[in-house]
Amino acid sequence: MLVLWKHLGFGQTIVTPPMWTTLEQVTSLVKDPKQPNHLQFAIRTFIHARNNVLPLKLGNDERLPPINFHGDCAYFADYRMKELSLSHRRWTLRHGYGKADFYEGNRDAAQLYLDTMSVGANPQKDYDVNASLSRTFLRRWTLEYTAPLKRGQGQFSVAFHWLRVHRLQKGTLTGQMSLGQFDGDLLLLTTRGLPSSETKSNGVSVDFSAVAPIGERIKLGIWCENAFSKIWQRRLQQITAKVSTNKVEPDADGFLHAVPFLQGRIEKVSMEARAKQIWVVGAAFKQGGEKDWVLIAKGETNWHIGIGCIFSFDREKRIWVMFNAPQPFWQVGISTSHFQFLLGVDKWSTTEAKEIATVVRLHWTF
Repeated sequence: MLVLWKHLGFGQTIVTPPMWTTLEQVTSLVKDPKQPNHLQFAIRTFIHARNNVLPLKLGNDERLPPINFHGDCAYFADYRMKELSLSHRRWTLRHGYGKADFYEGNRDAAQLYLDTMSVGANPQKDYDVNASLSRTFLRRWTLEYTAPLKRGQGQFSVAFHWLRVHRLQKGTLTGQMSLGQFDGDLLLLTTRGLPSSETKSNGVSVDFSAVAPIGERIKLGIWCENAFSKIWQRRLQQITAKVSTNKVEPDADGFLHAVPFLQGRIEKVSMEARAKQIWVVGAAFKQGGEKDWVLIAKGETNWHIGIGCIFSFDREKRIWVMFNAPQPFWQVGISTSHFQFLLGVDKWSTTEAKEIATVVRLHWTF
């Protein structure tokens, strides 16, 4: 059966919360590396939610206003993480827990969702639906080692993660809705409905980063998350079914609610998977005085380019602003000796924003 999943395009790649945010990447590009000689304790939490279907504020509404989707591919991503860390000299030990949800669908899948949550599916229209999901909740233990580069002006780090996966859901839904009736195929791997003692599984992953100056005014950086990874999911339910319904509602797995199975089966299986890779490259340009310019390119589902300006008031206090494209996204960051904060939005209106990011980090040295 696992061969069948791969043949159907059911790739064994899952999403996980990121290790680094834009806040850490910008800071490492503009700040001189410093390894604490004393014990340093830090707390960090971040949220990054984005989609191209509807404003985030409307996502939990039971009834939406009529909305038309104009893109070719719809997506929704939600990453959340809380983390504690201890650092001493070149070593850092971290523990965190969080979730990563990613949904993707074609134009008709997005429009069917919007129509169902507003005026109802148009019985005169045919919807050709193709959608997929990947959802993960996990705990992550990390041991990170950092070494100096370029006579202490840069640094290289490698992070080893031990992952404990508590929840995993991955699936595809394809089909057509015509004259108010949806008929399709459901492929789903899920830990829902299984005892918690059966669903806890383990994994490992390795990240690396390097930041170093090139000349007097330019500093380059590269970050790779999940350069190597392997996750052993001990037990899941594998659902393969033909479905038919005249009532389309999202359920806890993000697909259809109370769908009757025309035919299909449920099995218990195990799975080996890998975590999704994320690449980021960046550069900082010193203009002189108290101003730096930063350019960052991030490759995930698509490549995003960001350009920012950093204003330094002394060696520890900074304020920076960054603009990302091709999807417009603004980020504002503040950094002091004990506090770092980032806020990112695509639109400065809570009723229109489709993307938001917040990062808060506090640290103390003993």
